[in-house]
Amino acid sequence: MGQTLSAFWDQTYFIPQPIFTGEDIPDQTGKVHIITGGYTGIGLELVKLVYPKNATIYIAGRNTEKGLKAVKAVKSEFPASKGRLEFLKLDLADLSTIKASVEEFLRKEERLDVLTNNAGIMVPRKGSKSKQGHDLQTATNIYGPFLFTSLLLPLFKRTVSLSNTGSVRVTWASSFAIEIMAPKGGVEFGDDGLVKDLAPEPSYGQSKAANVMLGVETARRWGDGGIISNVSGFFG
Repeated sequence: MGQTLSAFWDQTYFIPQPIFTGEDIPDQTGKVHIITGGYTGIGLELVKLVYPKNATIYIAGRNTEKGLKAVKAVKSEFPASKGRLEFLKLDLADLSTIKASVEEFLRKEERLDVLTNNAGIMVPRKGSKSKQGHDLQTATNIYGPFLFTSLLLPLFKRTVSLSNTGSVRVTWASSFAIEIMAPKGGVEFGDDGLVKDLAPEPSYGQSKAANVMLGVETARRWGDGGIISNVSGFFG
């Protein structure tokens, strides 16, 4: 526990200088990105780093108004960019709609270089459920991103054949919450094989632990095919 608290303190109040900044991002001309939850918070800041490098970026999320507002604001802030910025409707809490979102993207693009699974929710009201009746955090942070990523796999494979080695990747957003909220072992599974419904705080922690597991398993299954899978977050 002492080591965990020390890491939390250092990474919250004494944040070290980054070794990689926006200035280090190479030109992204011709590259296509999807950033889920890209209209607020960390997702929006990532958009602001990559768009000036001339990337084509789809800000994916469920709130159309916020998405279009972010698109307009970022374009205005970086008028010199030669990239393209669009909004993609995506509701990770409703699994029945995700295939349609993927199909909409496929109608517009023939490649996908980077998917950043950033969107998520944290500690909603107790008892909150997804459209399919799953715990809302489990659906939004685990099931939805997994389905979305899996449906995009054929396009990833196509892009690998067109790209330089190491340029096609998936990023899963994790959190220090694993250290302080997740149950022992990271994720608890029920007899049905699904992730257990827990109280809001441990449910969030295990959803972030699951993101690490998804990142590792995606790397194991897809790595030999040229798709890089990595996990962002800060850990003790």
